[in-house]
Amino acid sequence: MPRSPTPRYHGTNRSAGMGLWIAGGLGLLVIPLTVGLVAWHAVSVDRRPVPEPSPPIASGEVRSDRQVASVSGDVKNDQPEPASSISSGAPASDEPHQGRADGPRPVEAIRPGGDDPRTGDRSARPGLEDSNVESPASSVVPADREASADDSRSAAGPAVPERDDRAAAATQTTKPGERSPIREAELARRAEAIQAMRDQLQRELREFGGGSFERWSRSLEAFRQSFRPNRGSGRHEFQFLNAELWAIRADRYDRQEPGQAPFESIVRMNEFLREHDIDLIYMPIPDKVMVYPDLISDQVQRGTPVAVAYKRLLLDLAEAGVEVIDLEAAFRRWRQEHQDRYWLYQAFDTHWNNRGAQIAAAEVARRLERYDFVQQAQRQPRRFRSAPGTLTPGTDMSGRHRERILEDPAYRLPARMVMLPDGSTYEDVQRSPVIMTADSFGRIWRDEGAQTSAQLAYEINLPVTLLHGTGSGPRIPMMLIQEGTDYLEGRRVFIWTGVCRQLARGAWTVLPQDPYSRMDFASSGNGEDDDLLDD
Repeated sequence: MPRSPTPRYHGTNRSAGMGLWIAGGLGLLVIPLTVGLVAWHAVSVDRRPVPEPSPPIASGEVRSDRQVASVSGDVKNDQPEPASSISSGAPASDEPHQGRADGPRPVEAIRPGGDDPRTGDRSARPGLEDSNVESPASSVVPADREASADDSRSAAGPAVPERDDRAAAATQTTKPGERSPIREAELARRAEAIQAMRDQLQRELREFGGGSFERWSRSLEAFRQSFRPNRGSGRHEFQFLNAELWAIRADRYDRQEPGQAPFESIVRMNEFLREHDIDLIYMPIPDKVMVYPDLISDQVQRGTPVAVAYKRLLLDLAEAGVEVIDLEAAFRRWRQEHQDRYWLYQAFDTHWNNRGAQIAAAEVARRLERYDFVQQAQRQPRRFRSAPGTLTPGTDMSGRHRERILEDPAYRLPARMVMLPDGSTYEDVQRSPVIMTADSFGRIWRDEGAQTSAQLAYEINLPVTLLHGTGSGPRIPMMLIQEGTDYLEGRRVFIWTGVCRQLARGAWTVLPQDPYSRMDFASSGNGEDDDLLDD
């Protein structure tokens, strides 16, 4: 029987079958090896420590950069991110916080706190705006350096001062009724300022009075008799108010009825504010004759202090624990340094010029630099900018010369105008940690942004609350109580100013105990009808 023909692909089928057997055998070997390797890797990974998860962020909690980066292991910064950048979605930065882009926060939002003192000098300490005017004793940077300083700081407005970790810790560890270490440090520096003023006044008493106010007063008798109080014309066209010429003759300010004297009023006001943990700074404004006595008399040399009653009152107040500023001494030093190249008062007006207001503001700013909220404000970008300008002179003693004074450009007053970054005029605010009182000396030039409170706001980089009224010095305690019980909430410093001739006569308000429950008390003298109080 013939054999069937063998297909030509018979050998190929045999080879394919053998390949399948070999592949199957290899597969049986690879699978166990693979499973073993995976199991060994899992065991080795389990032996490594697992990082603990970050705690959840509570509502309103500010999370630090280290906490945020701990999961990824990328630690950017050990400092907490500013709350303002978190709320706005801005990234954290190692650079100092430069404030919101939409402008400064209102002063109500500024909360005091933080005990981190400023390191180094201020980079943009403002100076007197007149380019010819050097700084007073408070180390003010000249105006020609002001533009470069302002350019280096954001004009969009400052950030809200934030408490640092040490301030928060101090606050948390302070028991109710106890003062924080920050507050204790402020009060210690205040006590040092009071003692320094006592030492200065006692040195002057030894130098000019041989240690006795009576001898000091007798040494000025020839000066007092050399001019008539009802005739106030002096050299360089300077006119003097009759009221100040009468007041300069006083040996002490005690012509008021018992219970209505300046000393009693100021000391009681200091006690009342201390009950509210508010510091009082009393700064009487010198009369023109106190600074320029040699322009009305040949019986006194330039640089001689002639206001004995004023010096006596300041020393009595300092010894009673009241912080005072001797602005007459500051003006006298400034005049001695500049040898009358520039005046501090107007010739045909009873008020000072803007240069005098700037020096007064700088003296107050020096005292305020001890406060934590001022230190924080000064570390922020500039809230305000300034521009040189001129002001219309006052003419309350010009008589027939009024038109000539107003028309002659030579009588225009150089000034520093304070304004916001957008160019609008500075305005005082209702709620500020700092209250400044003002009679007409502090109110003039408010429309131009050149008043004393504007100069102070520029110095400390913080707006000010102004409590003002005509002839208001003696009536300030009553005016304060009339503002209501909530007026003092959140305040830190109360700066009481007023022209010195108000000290000579007129009834000064002395606060009773619990004055808010006794609104019937009032001063019989309102400062408007008495020529000695005319400001």
